[in-house]
Amino acid sequence: MMLDGPSDTVILAFGCTEPAICLAGGQGATWRSGNVVLKRMYDAEGAIWEAETLMKLPKQGYRVAEPVVACDGCWTCEGWTASKFLEGFCPHGTHLEERLAASRSLHSDLLSIPRPPHFERATDPWDLADRIAFGAADWSPDLRIAPCLDRFRRLQAPVGKDWQIIHGDLAGNYLLLDEYPPAIIDFTPKWSPKGFGEAVLGVDVCLWEGISLDAVVSLLSPTERSQLPLAAARRLLEIDTRHKLHNLADDIFHQVAAYEGLVNQLEALS
Repeated sequence: MMLDGPSDTVILAFGCTEPAICLAGGQGATWRSGNVVLKRMYDAEGAIWEAETLMKLPKQGYRVAEPVVACDGCWTCEGWTASKFLEGFCPHGTHLEERLAASRSLHSDLLSIPRPPHFERATDPWDLADRIAFGAADWSPDLRIAPCLDRFRRLQAPVGKDWQIIHGDLAGNYLLLDEYPPAIIDFTPKWSPKGFGEAVLGVDVCLWEGISLDAVVSLLSPTERSQLPLAAARRLLEIDTRHKLHNLADDIFHQVAAYEGLVNQLEALS
């Protein structure tokens, strides 16, 4: 179902002069007006924190969609935020080395950012999957994921002690353009062990981009590599939490077959 787009007040507040057009993906919550991308927000405190955090980053080795301030000096207007539109193509199945280098630069810049208080209030399926994966919440997994989940858990290394802000959903959120550094978009901040963002990226490109596990393993650091089973378990749990909390159709469990293939490969490497 298409959500309503930004009002004329929102469009004008962020200095836009063209009609807003809904962008593909983003569940209808992301619109473009000229060189500005307007995005519906769901947590004002979190949106403001994200804008202020992105503005602080030195951005060496990567680009981000810099936040746009409204004409009244605020980062939000009527439930919307804005950022600059970035040119580039989204790589699929390619440029993994460049993508990893950019994500590591981003995460290095995020190391000094403390965990913000609003993280405690997160109740979405993705946050719940994080907490379950890291052992911070009890959960009885659906029988359709339980056997595969148990196999990933048997392969897991202990969770690292060094935690930081990461981008938790990197795989489809890079833009490449000529000689420019990769752009990392749709910032999805999470509080996770160091290297976990790259491990999730590795799992996602194996599952959905056709990059071989051998290629992924060869490019990951030992810390990142050790978190592949944990990252896969976290993604697998997301199927279950989204199914229950968002009342999704049972066909979401068709994805489990891909995870079974991945755990077979991880077990062969162990």
